[in-house]
Amino acid sequence: MENQIKFSVDKASYTRTKTLIDLERVTDSHCHDFYEILFVREGKGRFILEGKEYPIHPRMLLVIPPLEYHSVSLSSSSVYERSVIHFTETDLSEEVRSYLSSFRTEEKDSGFYIADVNSEPILSLFSSLDFVPSLKEPDSAILAKMLLSELVLLLSVTGSDKYSPADDDLGARVIRYLNEHIERDVSLDALAKRFFVSKYYLCRAFKKYNGISVHGYVNQKRIMYAK
Repeated sequence: MENQIKFSVDKASYTRTKTLIDLERVTDSHCHDFYEILFVREGKGRFILEGKEYPIHPRMLLVIPPLEYHSVSLSSSSVYERSVIHFTETDLSEEVRSYLSSFRTEEKDSGFYIADVNSEPILSLFSSLDFVPSLKEPDSAILAKMLLSELVLLLSVTGSDKYSPADDDLGARVIRYLNEHIERDVSLDALAKRFFVSKYYLCRAFKKYNGISVHGYVNQKRIMYAK
């Protein structure tokens, strides 16, 4: 791992890392109760969000809302460099918090922001975030919060790109069904019957595609909703 830059302000955090991927790598599928901004500076692979798959490429930016399961599958023999920001509403200025609603819409499969970043103001903001650790407190904390609010504002007004995810896989179809019925007690027998496969095949396909078991996914998602 090279050139790691990392800092945190209250609950918000920023990390920039550069990693050489020798073998194909898949991160654990996970979700959390805060927002995540992922900016891919270099690298190729797949980003999987709630059973939907998107190709990863340089200058790709994603905003993942809370409670959305996601993972990254990286191609071998490549360099993966990215900047990751974690934050909650309280980390933003009061004037900017309302703009978070732009990252969630009522349209199906669109509670997620994705774009190719070619805007100089946005690229400049990430360069400024790299500069924050060189400052002393309280200047670094003040600048970090200002930059985060400015980034959210710029992203919300520029709008996201429309990508067509590759989600015909059984694992993708099952996770969509579970999300639509997360409050119900859905058994493996019922799922296998609905999708016309055996329980063994369904569990294997779900774990392979989503990186987590059906039982583990449902339990963790319900815990997040309860929080």
